[in-house]
Order: sequence, then structure tokens, then C-alpha cells
Amino acid sequence: MTRLSVALRPRYREALELIARDRQTSLSQALEYLIAVGARQYKIEGVSVMDTVTQGDDAVSRIERLTWPDLPNPAADAVAKAEVQKHAQDVLAKFADSRGFRILQMQASLRRPEENYFVEVFEKAGHLLRATPGAYDGLLENCIEAYKQGIPVDVIVETLKRTRDAVIEYQRQKID
Repeated sequence: MTRLSVALRPRYREALELIARDRQTSLSQALEYLIAVGARQYKIEGVSVMDTVTQGDDAVSRIERLTWPDLPNPAADAVAKAEVQKHAQDVLAKFADSRGFRILQMQASLRRPEENYFVEVFEKAGHLLRATPGAYDGLLENCIEAYKQGIPVDVIVETLKRTRDAVIEYQRQKID
């Protein structure tokens, strides 16, 4: 739960109290209910706000497509598809508080320019990252700084690729 302080006009407070009484709930629960109803009805770019914040199947497929591009195509195998989706759902639970992941789920029209920069870098090089909230949020912070400095997206992508290649080479040398 998150604590939120709100200021309401008297008539809206009275309306909230009436709804809470009718539903036999607290003011907080009544407000949550109204937000949920509104979020299901309010659409941004044709997608309900509730679908955006609950990160439904679109988020699962985005994780599958961007974070694990080497996964076998599970379309022909129902068991593999179920395993991939279960894995993606587990990852979604870990990413719930990640600012970077939330930005990836957000409609483009709602993103700030530096957030769009992050998404562009992620779409080109996200498969190079470890699938952790820390990696996403670290990339986000670095992208915001790079955006402020005017560094082109392709420079960041190339840097990520070189870093990954250097790590792989180091691991090979260590094994040999």
C-alpha cells in the first residue's frame, strides 16, 4: 500500500462518503474502487489505463521478445509456451517496482523525451542486459544522463555491445 494525501472539493468528499457507505467500506477502499472503475474506462492510445498498469499479456510478450530473444518459438509446443509465459509472469512480479520497466510499458505519448531515448536504447540493446530491475533502472539513469549530454542512441548501443563482448572475452580467457 502507498499512502497518498489528496485534497477534495466538499461535494466530492461527500460523494466519496456516500459511495463508501453504500459499499460498506472505508473512504480509502471507496476511492480505490472509483480509481479502478475509472482506470478500466479511461483509455490512452486505445488502451485502458488499467491494462497499462496491470501489465497484462502485452508485458509478458514484451519480456519474451526483448529480454530473451533466444527463447525457442513456443507457438508449436503448448508446454513450452506455458513455461515461457510462467517465466515471464515470475519476472513481471520482480519488476513491479522498476521505474525503467514501467517506462517500457507506458504509452509513447506519455513518455518524456529522455524516456523515449531510454526505450530506443532498450529496444536496440535490451537483449544485452541481465534481466534484473537493477539493470533496467541503471540503464535508465545512464540514458537520462546521456540524453542530457546529447549522446546519440547508437553510441550507447555500441558501448553496451563492446562491454558485453569484453566480458565474454574475459570469461573465455579465464576458462582457458
